[in-house]
Amino acid sequence: MDRTKISSVLILNPQLPDNTEFNSYPPERTCGKIFASLPPPPPRKTSVSPATLKFGPCVVDLASGEVRRNESRVRLQEKPLRVLTLLADRQGQLVTREELRKHLWPDETFVDFESGLNTAVSKLREALSDNAEKPRYIETIPRRGYRFLGKAEITGNGSSPIPALGPAVAPADEALRGQDTVPIHARATARSSWKVQVLRGALVAAAAFALWWFTPLPPPAVLHTDQITVTSRIDTPVRPVSDGERIYYIERDGGHWNLMRTSLGGGDGQRVNVAAGNAMPLDIAPDKSSILIGTFEKRGDENQLWTMPVEGGAATRLGNMTAGSAMYSPDAKTIAYTRGNSIWMMDADGGHPRLVLNAAGAPTWLAWAPDGKRLRFTIGFGTGDESASIWEISRDGTGLHKVLADWWPSAWKCCGAWTPDGRYFVFSAASGGPANMWALREHGASWRRSPPGPFQLTSGPASSGTLDRPGSSILFYNGVWRDETERLDVKTGKFSPLLPNAHAHLRSFSSDGKWIAYIDSRGSLVRSQTDGTQPVVLAAAEIYHPYFPRWSPDGRWIVFGASLAGKPPNSFLVPASGGHPEPLLPGDLDMRDADWSNDGRKLVLSRVVGPKDSDPRELVLVDFETRRTEKLPGSENLFASRWSLDGRFISATVDDQSQLRLWDFSSKKWSLIARGTALGISVWSPDSRYLYFQDLLSAGQSLRRYDVQTRRVELVAEFSEILNARAADRCAIEGVTPDGAPFIGFNRGAFDLFSDALRLP
Repeated sequence: MDRTKISSVLILNPQLPDNTEFNSYPPERTCGKIFASLPPPPPRKTSVSPATLKFGPCVVDLASGEVRRNESRVRLQEKPLRVLTLLADRQGQLVTREELRKHLWPDETFVDFESGLNTAVSKLREALSDNAEKPRYIETIPRRGYRFLGKAEITGNGSSPIPALGPAVAPADEALRGQDTVPIHARATARSSWKVQVLRGALVAAAAFALWWFTPLPPPAVLHTDQITVTSRIDTPVRPVSDGERIYYIERDGGHWNLMRTSLGGGDGQRVNVAAGNAMPLDIAPDKSSILIGTFEKRGDENQLWTMPVEGGAATRLGNMTAGSAMYSPDAKTIAYTRGNSIWMMDADGGHPRLVLNAAGAPTWLAWAPDGKRLRFTIGFGTGDESASIWEISRDGTGLHKVLADWWPSAWKCCGAWTPDGRYFVFSAASGGPANMWALREHGASWRRSPPGPFQLTSGPASSGTLDRPGSSILFYNGVWRDETERLDVKTGKFSPLLPNAHAHLRSFSSDGKWIAYIDSRGSLVRSQTDGTQPVVLAAAEIYHPYFPRWSPDGRWIVFGASLAGKPPNSFLVPASGGHPEPLLPGDLDMRDADWSNDGRKLVLSRVVGPKDSDPRELVLVDFETRRTEKLPGSENLFASRWSLDGRFISATVDDQSQLRLWDFSSKKWSLIARGTALGISVWSPDSRYLYFQDLLSAGQSLRRYDVQTRRVELVAEFSEILNARAADRCAIEGVTPDGAPFIGFNRGAFDLFSDALRLP
C-alpha cells in the first residue's frame, strides 16, 4: 500500500473548499496528527512572481491574494488566485478546463474537479465584479474553458510576461506544513517502535476503508443545458450526429425531409445538398472526415447507405443493401447496420456483408462499445411503452443478453450510447410518462466505492431526448407533440372546434351520435358523451397503448388496436360501459385495423400470415359470435381496412401505402381507387357515398374523396397555407362526424436540439 498517497487523501480532504462531501470530516477527526512524526516535506518551489497585477480598475497583490478595486478590498483564496494568474499569463488565449485541472490539483488528488473549478471561477468573478453573461475580464468558452479579456499590466518589481504560480502542492504537503513540532529524538523513537508502526498502519487502513465506504463516488449530473436550434421543425426520432463542430439532423418540409446541419454552438441551420430527395444522418466517421447518411423515399422505409465528405463533395454509395440504421466501429474498419429483424456488418467501403444476429424484433439505435468488441441496440422502439429494451451482443455474434433486465421492469429503455472513455452508458427510459435520460456507470474507481446506478440525469417532459456519442455533453431533442382535432366544413373550407378536449384524437362516434370514444392526452382510451361528460377509461395507456377505436353498430362494444409489452399489435374488445379488454382473436400474430360490418355480426382485420413482422399480410373476416375467420379473396398485403356503413364495400391500403383499393361484395372484385406515396387510413361518410382518403406526402397533404356513384375522385381540401405557416407539421383526416363533416387531426410538434453539459465522476 502506498502510505504516502493515502495519508495525502486523508489529511487534506477535510480542508478542500470545493468538495462538500469531505467537508463533513473536521480536521481533528483525521489522522493528520499521527503523521506529525514524519520528516517535514521539502520546501515548496515557487517561481518569481510580480508584486502586483493590474487590469482596468483592479490591482491584485499576487503574494497576499488581495484585490483592490476602487475603494473595495477583497482577498482571493488560493484556487481563484491560481485561475486568475494562469489566465492573465495567457491573456487573449483559450485556457482549457483540463489545463486548469492540472494547474490547480495534482494527479493524486481526488476531488470533484468540475464543481471545484466552477466554484473557483465564480469566486474570482465575484471578487472582480465580473459577469458571466457580459464578461469584462473572464470569458467562458462553452464546454472548453476560459479566456482572459483585455490587457494585464505588471507593476512593482516583477518582470513580464506574468509568471503563473507553481504547480499545486499535494494535499498532504499543505496539511503537514507547520505541524512538525515533535523533537527529533521523539521522531526517532516513534519510527523505531513497531507498535506505533502497526497502529499507524491499522489506522490508515481503517480510515481508507471508511473513506471508501462512507464517501462513494458521487453520481453523474447535468451541469447546465444549452439550446442549439430554434427551428421547432426537427423530425424525430432520428439520432443527431456531431463531428465536434457541427451537428447533423433532419427537418420535415411538406412532403420531403431535408438533411440539415448547424454549429455545435448554435445558429441557423443549413441544408446539406444530397442527390436523393430525402436523407438522414446515421453516423460520423471516427476521423471526422465523412458522414454516413441514409436516403429514403418516405419515413419508415429502410435507407440506402452513402458516405459524403463533411466539407462537401460527391456522395459515394456503399454496396447495394438497405439498412434501418448504421454506425462505424471505433477503428473505422467496419460498419454495423440493421435490416429488418437482423444485424449485419460490412467493411467500411461496403464490401463483405455478413450476418451477425437474427433478432425476435427489429433492432435499432446501434451503439458500439469504445473497445469495439460489443454492440448495444434497442428492440421494440416505437411499438409502445414497456416493450422497448436494450440488448448487447459481442462483435462475433455471441453473448446475446438483455441490459438492465431486472431494473425498472415496467419501463421501456432505449436509445443508448457510451461515453468515449467507456465509463458510462447513457440512455432514455420511461414508464407511462415522459422519457428521461439516465447514466449507467460501467467502470468505477478502484479506490472509492462506485455504485453502478443507473442514475437519473434529467427530469420532466422537457428532457425527453435522444443521444449522440456523449462525452462531456449529450445531445437531445426537447419538445412536445400536440394533437388537436378540428371539424372541416367541406363547402366553406373553414375549420371549427370539434368537441371539448381539443387535444384528444382518433375519435369514433357511436351510431346514434350521443357517445364518443377517443385517445386522451395521456394515451388512454376513453368513452364519454359528446359534450365530454361521463368519461370512463376503457384501456389504460401504460398497459395497452390503444389506438383506432371503433364502435359496434349497437353501441355495446368498442374494438381497438393495442400493443402489449413484448407482444405484436393486436385487436381488443371492451364493453362500452367499461370492463376488462379481451383479444378479439387468440394467438400472438400481428392483427390490427379491425372494423365492424353494418349489422355487427362480423369484423374485418389485417393479420400477418406467419410469425415474423416481415411475413405477408392478408385481410380476414371474423365472426363475432364464433370468432371463426375466413380470408377475404385477393387481399394479400393489404391493411388499414374500413367497412362501409351500408355493408357493401371494404376499403384497404397496400402495405407499402402506394395504392388504395375497394372490395365490392356484389361483384366480389377489387378495384383501384388511388395511387400515392403515403396513403394511410380511409374514412367512409355516414351515407356510404364518399370514401375520404389522403396522401400525407403529397403537395399540401391534400384531402380527397371517392364518389362510389360516379366513380370519380375529387379534391376536398389542401393544407399548404397551414403547413407553410408552420402552424402544423401534419394535417391528417381521422374520421367523419355523424352529420358527414370530416375532422382533421393537426400535429403541432415543436422540437429543437439541446445540449446538456455533464459531470461524470
